[in-house]
Amino acid sequence: MHFTIQRRCAQSRRLQAAWTLFTGAVLIGLMLLGAGCSLFGSNGGGDTTAPTAPNNLEGTSGNSQIELDWSEADGAETYNVYRSIESTGGAEGSPLKSGIGGASYTDESAENRTTYYYRITSVSPEGEESGASNEIEQTPFSSPPENRP
Repeated sequence: MHFTIQRRCAQSRRLQAAWTLFTGAVLIGLMLLGAGCSLFGSNGGGDTTAPTAPNNLEGTSGNSQIELDWSEADGAETYNVYRSIESTGGAEGSPLKSGIGGASYTDESAENRTTYYYRITSVSPEGEESGASNEIEQTPFSSPPENRP
């Protein structure tokens, strides 16, 4: 009888250890899945790739406005326009305008005789934002500057 009790206690400890190991593995798996990881390949989310950056950004100054045009980017669904009063190394801060559906935009909030720096980013259908386009410098004016000899 003494041997039977020891044997059952040993089996119970092995079952308890196995159960602890199993529940720990399940918890780790759930945490990985919650973090967007998968233990067995793709978790169905698919890979997302940022679109290419727009290029050939050009601007035309007018009375209290700047017209911007650029080349469409591969993989882009919409575009964001960034404006600053200092030259930057990229698209910094919040966009002046986001969700632009085409490759042009007119900034009608520009103040005459203030120099602005513009950059454009493209946004994929999944919401991935590209790096910034080339930067341009534009100054709106109320009347065209005079050409002096």
